[in-house]
Amino acid sequence: MNDGTPIIIKKKKVVGHGHHGGAWKVAYADFVTAMMAFFLVMWIMGLSPEDRKIVQGYFNDPMGFMKSMPKGSPNVAPSGGRQSVAPSSTSSGRRAKKEEAELETIKKDIKSAIGSGQGDKQVLTLIKAIEVNVTPEGLELDFVEGKGVVFFELGSAVVRPQARAIIARVAVQLREAGRAMYVDGHTDGRPFSSGIRDNKLLSIERASSVYEILRANGVSEKQVLAVRGRGDRKLKYVDDPYDPRNRRVSIFLPYIGAEEKVMDDVQAGPEEQARFSPKIDLRQPTP
Repeated sequence: MNDGTPIIIKKKKVVGHGHHGGAWKVAYADFVTAMMAFFLVMWIMGLSPEDRKIVQGYFNDPMGFMKSMPKGSPNVAPSGGRQSVAPSSTSSGRRAKKEEAELETIKKDIKSAIGSGQGDKQVLTLIKAIEVNVTPEGLELDFVEGKGVVFFELGSAVVRPQARAIIARVAVQLREAGRAMYVDGHTDGRPFSSGIRDNKLLSIERASSVYEILRANGVSEKQVLAVRGRGDRKLKYVDDPYDPRNRRVSIFLPYIGAEEKVMDDVQAGPEEQARFSPKIDLRQPTP
C-alpha cells in the first residue's frame, strides 16, 4: 500500500439519545404552555364580570394597576372566587346588603299592616308586644306574651280573637313577600302545672295555632319550612327564666340560601326539625 494514496480515517461521534435529539423537549414545552393557557382561559371565563375587569386591568398595565388599586380591594383567588378583604366590597357583601334591604322593606310593610291600634287599648297593647327585627340571620317577628298581655288563652294554644285578627294581617304581608320561614313556639322556664302536659307540648301547640292562621290567610305550605316547639330551651331573657316575656311565638325569615341552616346551637328534637306535611303531625291536636 505504498502507492501514495492517503488513508482517511472517519471517527463517528456518538451522543446519548442521538436518535431523538432535543425535539421532544420543545414539543413537551409547547404542550405544557398550551395547557396552561387553556386552564387560564377557563378560569377567567368562570369569573364574574367584575373580576374579569380586574384581571384585564392588571394585564393591560400591571404597574399602574397595582399603584391605583385601592387598599381593601378584593383579591382574585386562584380558585376563581374572591378573597374578601372588605366584605362590603365583595359580591356576597352586595347580595347581603340587598337581602337586608328587602327584609327591612318587609319589616316596614308588616308594621304598617299591624297599624297603630288607636282607639282600642287592648289592641294597642298587643301591637306594642309585637317585635319585628332584622338580625344578621334574617327577619324575626315575635308575638311576645307578658303581664296582662296575652295572645293566647291562659295555659292553652287558643288564640284570642283580637290577636287572631292581628296575626291575620301579618299573614297577608308574609304571603305577598313569598319568603321561606320557620314558626317557633317558646315558653318561659316555669314548670307546667299539669303532670301530663308540659312546656314543650304547649310551645308546639301554640306554634301550630299561628301556623294555621297563616295558612288560612294565604301563606303557602311550601313557605313554612318547619313548625317547631322549643319549650324553654331558647329563652329570650336568660337571666330570668320565669320572665313572662320568654313566652312567645316567633316567625323567622332566614336569608335566602340559609333556609336549611340550624339557626342556633340548641339541639333540636325530631319534632322540632321535621318538615310538616299537609297533615301537620304535631303529636297532639291543637285545641
